[in-house]
Amino acid sequence: MAAECRRSGLGTKLTVAAENALAVRGVREVELETAIDNAAGIAFWTSRGYRTVGTIPRYYLNRVDALCMTKFLPAPYGQLQNPSRGNCPWREDSTGDGCNFLPNVA
Repeated sequence: MAAECRRSGLGTKLTVAAENALAVRGVREVELETAIDNAAGIAFWTSRGYRTVGTIPRYYLNRVDALCMTKFLPAPYGQLQNPSRGNCPWREDSTGDGCNFLPNVA
């Protein structure tokens, strides 16, 4: 986010719009990575309901570790809730086959 746009509410508006668009398409979990030294980013994502679930050592080119954060999205009103779990290598319940950002469609 450009410095002049920070603290303007734009990041929150974009995040809410993206989460709503994902939720109506059946996505029930969002996963992201942010640098462990990105205090502003960590505070933003935490305030939006994301929680830290792990780290990835030397994730960024400058060898900085990444925090792995996740948030469960509620089903839009009138839809059944059927949370899908991603299979990320940094998660305790991992199967080691990479992250699943697509909804489970039966």
